[in-house]
Order: sequence, then structure tokens, then C-alpha cells
Amino acid sequence: MNSKGPGQIWEAALGELQLQVNRASFNTFLKGTKGVHLTHEVFTIHVEKAFAAEWLEKRMRPLIEKTIAGILQQQVEVRFKVGTEESLPEPAATELTSPNIKEPIAAPQPSNRWGKLNPNFNFDNFVVGSSNRLAHAAAYAVADNPGKSFNPLYIYSAPGLGKTHLLHAIGHAVTAKGLNALYVSMEQYVNDYVTSIREHAPAAFRDKYRNVDVLLIDDIQFLSGKDSTQEQFFHTFNHLHNESRQIVLTCDRAPTSITFLQLEDRLVSRFQGGLTADIQRPDIETRLAILHNKAKKLGCSVNEDLLVIMAKPSSKNIRELEGTLNKVVAISQLTKRPINLDLISEVMASDHSQPQQNINPGAIIDAVARYFTLDKLDLSGSSRVKELVSARHIAMYLIRQETNKSLSEIGQLLGNRNANTISHGLQKIEELMKSDQGFRRTVLEIRDLSSSKRSLSA
Repeated sequence: MNSKGPGQIWEAALGELQLQVNRASFNTFLKGTKGVHLTHEVFTIHVEKAFAAEWLEKRMRPLIEKTIAGILQQQVEVRFKVGTEESLPEPAATELTSPNIKEPIAAPQPSNRWGKLNPNFNFDNFVVGSSNRLAHAAAYAVADNPGKSFNPLYIYSAPGLGKTHLLHAIGHAVTAKGLNALYVSMEQYVNDYVTSIREHAPAAFRDKYRNVDVLLIDDIQFLSGKDSTQEQFFHTFNHLHNESRQIVLTCDRAPTSITFLQLEDRLVSRFQGGLTADIQRPDIETRLAILHNKAKKLGCSVNEDLLVIMAKPSSKNIRELEGTLNKVVAISQLTKRPINLDLISEVMASDHSQPQQNINPGAIIDAVARYFTLDKLDLSGSSRVKELVSARHIAMYLIRQETNKSLSEIGQLLGNRNANTISHGLQKIEELMKSDQGFRRTVLEIRDLSSSKRSLSA
């Protein structure tokens, strides 16, 4: 049996878990873990930090065991091994004797390492469709002639639609030209800045971020509310821009929709000073092309009709589409089952084993507050600040659309407001949804955010 069996099985499991838990929990507790040992009944996972192992044991062990059991088609007990990687024994060979268990397909690593480019994210394997054509063309133009046009390039979309892929593709293209590119998340930028202050090393921080030809920053929304970091980033941005160095940023919303992110106006104006490009959810043709591309990459042949079935759910983003195909192929390889309608139906049914009910009003209020960086109490308060009133109206609209609450019940949820007030707010949002595509996109993003609060079962 292949000695890398436990590692490959855990990679496949991580690919599924990434779709089931929120990003912060995945990055904090699952990223960097490794499958190190598998016997008849026990699957051992290496975790570097004791607190992470304790959290996984208390909060996620049932989900992890269910995920691994789905891949192996066999129940196992999960155990967490704490320690440095050097202290662990070499990964043991898989000791399962079931005739169904063969070498699994290795799933792609679930997260990018800070500052490194993912070799799988390049322009050659980015599937272009009507939903992302502008963003792709802009990214390609920037890679071809960095710093000369579209500077900065600001790409935004809901999660899982290809923003990060384009960032890495630009990085690969300009690196091939001999240029110095740096890819980081804004979260890492903030961490680096805090470290530079703590270690009294501002020069090293400036050298890292200002001596580059192309700066690629993912998830700019994490700059929210961090005043001193915003000040530093403003100067970094200006330095690079004045030197005609290329800057590419991604965000989960348009610049015009980040009023509540507590970003300085001067930063927002700079984000809008280049080219802004959005990515929408892919249409059926693009989803099908993505699955064709992924199947080819996995080295497997899947009937066209079966790919169409997997591509049909319009709610799936690219990451979820690829996750479904990964799971189908992994189970087929592990159990020697053919890839047929029965297997695909089984996988797709398990992906929806927790059917979504009407969105809870509390989840909507939480999502609105998180999106606009507000306290939930602000939404039920009496403030008449324009931006806050708009957020409150969005909450009214989504509760009305996604639940069976009456106008009076919605009023009670949002500060005991009367039905006439709620009706007036709904009318304003409906008018804006029809006339302002950017505003409509914001409301739909918040709806998606509120419906994703099922991410952690514990």
C-alpha cells in the first residue's frame, strides 16, 4: 500500500472541509494539518498547536470523522497528534485491508501560502466566460504591461469566483518577465506591519513592500477599521503608484459599497483611480467548461451528460463546483466505483444533506452588521445617519424577501418600528434594486452571506 495514503486522504478531506467551515476557522485550525497515520480504526492528524487540537477535538471531530468516512466508505476514529513536525514519526503506510481502498486522488492544497504563488493558478487554466471576461482581460493587460495602464486594478466578487486565481496568474506572468512580484493577503500585510512595530523594524517592512515591481493584495476588506495600518498602506500605495509600479487589489465588494468598511476616503478614491472589474457567478456554459478543465487536470474521463448534471446548480461557485468533482473522483478512485449517475447523485445529495431552510432573520441582521462593520444594536437603534438608515432598510428588505415575517414582526425585530416605516423602507430598496446594479449586487452579496452562516455545526 502506498506510504502516502494518509496524507492524500487528508488532502481530499481538507478539500471538502474547506467548503463546510468558514474561512477564518479553516485557516486558524485546519490549515497546515497533516494526515500522518491510518490503521483499521484510527486516523491520526498532526496539529502543531495544542489549542488548535483541543478546538478541533471539541468542535469539529464529528464533522471530520464523517468527511473521512465518506471518502473511505468506512468508519474511523479521528485522533489529533500535537507537536512539531520534526517530532512526528514518518507517515505510516495505510493499514486498511479493505479491497476497496486504493490510492486516492490528491486534492489541491486548500489555501495559498502567504507570499508564494500557487502553480495551479495561471492564465492557461482560467476558464473565461461572460461572467468574468472583463476581469480576465484587465488582468491579462496588466500582466502584459504592468504599471502602464489600469493602475491600480481592483477586482471584486463574492467568494470562490476566481479573484485569487487572477492575482496568482498575474504574478506568474510578470515573474516570467523577470519582474519582482509579491502576493500577500491584506491580513498578512496587517500582521507584517504589527510585527514591524513590535520588533522596531519599520525599514524591513518598507523594503519588503516598496521594493517590488508588482504588488498583489488579496482581500483588501481586512484593512477595515485599522487606522494606523491604513496610514501605512496609503504611503505604500502612493510610493508604488508614483514609481509606476503595478498594484492589483481584490475585495468582496465594489469600492462604491465599502462606505462602512471604515476606510479613509483618500484610500477609496485611489482604489477607484484605476480600473474596477467585477466577477459574477458563472453561467451554465462557463460552469460546464470549468468542470471539463478540472476533469482534464485530474486525468479522468467523465461523460458529458454527467458533467452537465454537476454544472446545473446555479448557486455553486467555482470552488464548490471543483469540490464536487474532486469528491466524485476521489470516491471513484478509493472504492473503484465507476463515475456514473448513481455516484454523482450520491455526492450531490451529501453536499446538500443539510437542506437550507428560510434564512433566519437573526442571520440576516448579523450579515448586514458584519458587511457594514456595524454593531447589531445600531440596526435597531434610533440613529438617522444616512448610511445606517440604508443598512437598516436592506435588513428590512432581506427579512421580508427571505422569511415569512409580517411587516409588524419585522418592525419589532428592528427597534419596534411601525408597519408604515417598514413599508416605506422596502419601497426605497425595491426602487434602488431596479435602478442601481451596484446596489443590487451589494444586497445579493449580503443575502449570500446570511445564507452561509450554516458553516459551522458546533
